[in-house]
Order: sequence, then structure tokens, then C-alpha cells
Amino acid sequence: MAKYVLQRILLFIPTLFFITVLSFAVSRLAPGDPAALKVGVTAEGGITGRTGLNERTLELLRRQWHLDKPLWQQYLFWLRDLVRLDFGRSFQDNRPVMEKILERLPITLAMNLVAVLLAYGIAIPLGVYSATHAGTLGDRLTALLLFALYSLPTFWVGMLAITFLCNPEYLALFPTGGIRSVFASEQWSLWRRIADYVWHLTLPMLVYTYSSFAFISRQMRSAMLEVLRQDYVRTAYAKGLPERVVIWKHALRNSLIPIITLLAGVLPALIGGSVIVETIFSIPGMGELSFRALVARDYPVIMAIFTLSALLTLVGILLADILYAVVDPRISFARRTE
Repeated sequence: MAKYVLQRILLFIPTLFFITVLSFAVSRLAPGDPAALKVGVTAEGGITGRTGLNERTLELLRRQWHLDKPLWQQYLFWLRDLVRLDFGRSFQDNRPVMEKILERLPITLAMNLVAVLLAYGIAIPLGVYSATHAGTLGDRLTALLLFALYSLPTFWVGMLAITFLCNPEYLALFPTGGIRSVFASEQWSLWRRIADYVWHLTLPMLVYTYSSFAFISRQMRSAMLEVLRQDYVRTAYAKGLPERVVIWKHALRNSLIPIITLLAGVLPALIGGSVIVETIFSIPGMGELSFRALVARDYPVIMAIFTLSALLTLVGILLADILYAVVDPRISFARRTE
């Protein structure tokens, strides 16, 4: 396995290089000039204000941001800084990109980690129940509910949740947005601050999670049904082992391979966040930062988030491959590398 892992790590370099080239090209093909947006342009494309001064400012900004250079030179400047783990400065406020990311990252990490625990904690038992009670009324009702949840768009559910659960005209159970109360104080006790955060994030987390556990539970059901038809499961039943032992000790372990595959996409989500949920509920996370950067053509922020997400995607795929061997010893990486 060590040889396989080393080969995969070495493949990271050309793969990541190709991803950076592709993402750089896509970001530069987007319409609009960030320097012109910074200075201000009219609807006809002219520069507002004092023309001579703004034209000089526009020229200085393009020179400062290397926008006056050919695309290949712009890429080399950005790649040089990337090797030094320097993502440059934001076009919007000239702040270091890494500083802006580190401000938003804890909120997005906390939300996504809780979302993963909720999704898998609900989906796996639900999938096992559906598989062990296949064809029953409970299985059919569960399938109907989960398919209904999975088909509902996140933005629509979020707007309905705000309308009916945050509105004094209906049920004002939760705040409409943000991560803490306006009147929150540092003098509050730790538990009161935690309770305030939980109160603000409960509704966004429900909206963020419902479609995930609906999808994962159906994958878990399919995998478990396939495993329950295997000969070794029937042999375990024939030996007189209790059903609880057969299901949760023997069948469950071999049913987790499709679920592990889904985990490969969890790591980049920890960085990318949810643009829809964070925008609807005004949560200052990575999703909202990505959306604002796209609108403002903030290339350094866009490229930093895209590159970090790509790197975490590669790491997630590698971790998934390693977990395959941990869950199912029959998987051998040695044969794959020969």
C-alpha cells in the first residue's frame, strides 16, 4: 500500500498543475475587468468621475494587479506566489487573501463537520433499516419521504423556512440570519454564547443537511441489500448468529464502500461551503465569500478557493482509496501497482 500511496501523491503534482491552468483560464475568460469595476464604469463603458484621474488610477491598478501583462505572464506571477503559499491580495479591499479565508473558514468548517455527522448519523441507520425491512410499509414510506426531500431545491426550502419559521406572522422560532444575536456580548457566559450560536445555526443546518442524508440513505440501502444476498451472510444466519450481529458486524462493514466513495467529496465542501445556504441566511462563511468574489471578479480570491478545493478533492480521493482497504481487506493495492 505504501508504494501505491507514494505513486498517488506524486500524481498530485501534474494533476494539480493542470487544474491550476484550467481554473486560471476559466477565471480570466469571465467577462468584466476588475480594475474597471474598482474605478467605476458607466453603462456605456465610459469611466465616471474625473476622467483623467480615473484613467490614471485604472492604469495603476492594472499594473499593480499584473492585468497589463499577457495571460501566460499573469499565470506565472500567480504560480510563483502559490508555491510560496501566498495567494496575493484581494482586488476588492487589498487585504491578503489568506487572511480573508482564515476569517471565514472556522464558520464553514464547523457547519460542514456538523452537517457530515448529522447526514451520516441519520442516513446509515435509516439505510440499514430500509434494507432489512425491504418491501414493508415502513420501507415504502421512508423511500417516499426521502425522495420528496431530495427533490426539493435548497434555495426554495430555505426561503420557505425563513418565511414560515422566522416570521412573526407565522412562527418566529428562529432568527432570519446571521450567526449570533445583535445584542450578544462578550460578557455572556460560555454556555449562553453557545446556545445563541446553536439557535442561529439550527435552521441553516437543517436546510443544508436534508438532501444529503436523503441521498446517502438510499445509497446505503442499495449497498446493504446487495451484501445481504451474499453467501457469507446466509452462512452467518445458518450458524445461528443473532440478526443484530450479522447486520451490524458482518454486513454493515462491507456495505460502507459506496459511502466511503461519497466521503471523497466531503473535504472540498469543507472549504467551498454552501453558497446558497450562506447567502440566504447571511452567514459569513466561505460560500458567501466565493459568491462575492465571483461578482466582483476578484481573481486572487477565486483562484485561492478553487485551488484549495481541488487539492482537498485529491486528498479526499486518496483517503477514500486507503479506507477501501481498511473496510474490505480483499482490496489489494499491491496488485493494482504491479
